[in-house]
Parts: sequence; structure tokens; C-alpha cells
Amino acid sequence: MRNRASAQVRSEHKKRKALLTAVFSLLFLYLSTSFLIGDMGYLSYRKLVTAKNDIKTDIELIESKNVKLKAEITDLKEDPFHIEKLAREDLGLGRDGELIFNFEK
Repeated sequence: MRNRASAQVRSEHKKRKALLTAVFSLLFLYLSTSFLIGDMGYLSYRKLVTAKNDIKTDIELIESKNVKLKAEITDLKEDPFHIEKLAREDLGLGRDGELIFNFEK
């Protein structure tokens, strides 16, 4: 009888060990999957980092265009030679007595 009780206890320990192993394995699998592909997982994090870098690049590009436009505004307000250059190149204007030749491209 003692053998039977001892065998039953061992069997219960094996079942409990197997159950705990299964529970911890499933928990580990869930946490690993959640870490990789969850809403706050690593893959989402990488997408956010990439989007952040793209936005930074766009901001730098826009800021450099802004600087160029501000310089052009200053030139248009203060530099008469710049205004004359634009009038000649873009509008095809000239001074009195000049002949303007327009060639088709």
C-alpha cells in the first residue's frame, strides 16, 4: 500500500511539473509574441523610429527651403539688380533701346 501511495505521489508530481512547464511555456510564448508583434512591440517601435527619422529629414528639407526663400525675399526687397535680373529672365523685359530675342526651346 505504501508503494501505491508513493507511486501516486510521484505521478501527481509529474503531472504538476508537466502542467507548470506547459503554463510557463505558453506564458513565455505569449510574452515573446507580444514583445515582437504587439501594439507596443519591437516591430511597431521600429516603424515609429523610421517614421520619426523621415519626418526629421522632411523638416530639415523644409527649413533649408525656408532659408532660401527668406534670402530671396530679402533680395527682392533690397536688391534692385536682383529684381532686374528676374524681370529680364522670367518676364523677357529689357531696358529702353534694347532688342529682346526670344528663342523657342
